[in-house]
Amino acid sequence: MVGNYVYMIKNGGILTCLEKATGKMKYRHRLKAPGPYCSSLVTVNDHIMAASGDGMVTVFKTGGTFELVSSQDFDESILSTPAICEGILFVRTDHALYAFQKRE
Repeated sequence: MVGNYVYMIKNGGILTCLEKATGKMKYRHRLKAPGPYCSSLVTVNDHIMAASGDGMVTVFKTGGTFELVSSQDFDESILSTPAICEGILFVRTDHALYAFQKRE
């Protein structure tokens, strides 16, 4: 849940956004990463990340309409939830741990 919206993703990459107050569906969108989704959605500022089990991380903006920001294919399985600590984003794949930090 972020602000006035609730976001859910299910296997197949089907993302659903509901209005928190009414339960009304704002949108349903199929991400270009149709595999399984074992990890939770992660919120960073006004963005949400979804990591597919097939290794695709998709970033989209919060709000009542779908707006893709970026997607990155890690070419290996991601079965854990990305984590954020002290401004660093950690993504664990089958064979590596990646750390991303904004350049100042």
